[in-house]
Amino acid sequence: MDNQEVFKVLNAIIVKLKSFNLKQEQVLFVISELEKAKKELSSVKQKEEEKDKNNYESMIKKGNYLLSEYLADTTLSKNGLAHCLNYLKDIKALVPNSSDQTLTVKKYHRLFWMCALLFIVLSPFFLGMIVPVLLLPVIYLGHKGIKNRTKTGFYFSISIAPLCFGTGVFWIINIFDMMYNNEAAFLNLTSFAGQDTHILYMALIIAASALGIILSLITPFLLLTGYKIHNLFS
Repeated sequence: MDNQEVFKVLNAIIVKLKSFNLKQEQVLFVISELEKAKKELSSVKQKEEEKDKNNYESMIKKGNYLLSEYLADTTLSKNGLAHCLNYLKDIKALVPNSSDQTLTVKKYHRLFWMCALLFIVLSPFFLGMIVPVLLLPVIYLGHKGIKNRTKTGFYFSISIAPLCFGTGVFWIINIFDMMYNNEAAFLNLTSFAGQDTHILYMALIIAASALGIILSLITPFLLLTGYKIHNLFS
């Protein structure tokens, strides 16, 4: 898709904002940021542009709607300015390709999958199988939301953090219980199997506890990274 269409919309919005001849700090800020967005869009590679085709088309439609509904008058209303700021946020979400923001989104996506997979593996010991099964749709929606950079999908992805952190903490508590009350903690966790292969189960529980520690450590990074990039989702 030719991003010249997006440039035309951005140029039209910038020209219209300048025509109001306002010295409001927010208006000048919007104009300045839209100019930066144009430069960033010009550096987007073709294959990245095709990948984001739906997002480009959405920005064109939103920009034209902004021009016809909120910037058609001779004066800029507060409501019109608010919609300009919202559109600017959407444009920024569209063009993270020219900076390290793309790498941050990818990092967040990796952290999300690490947390999700570790939760699915570790949670059945405490929460049963039904909880991770019920969470699968949330994980899927979170994954799709990160790929498409939608705000709703981002909320789905970040919503798994409390459960992930809680599961990690459960396993940390378990490994300390095993250190001080080995047999009781071991039998409590292996009683569901009804087998006598204690050495194998002990090794599995120690490995799961180590994964629980990892899960409890990476979940805060998921939250921190999510906080840094939440404005990239619209």
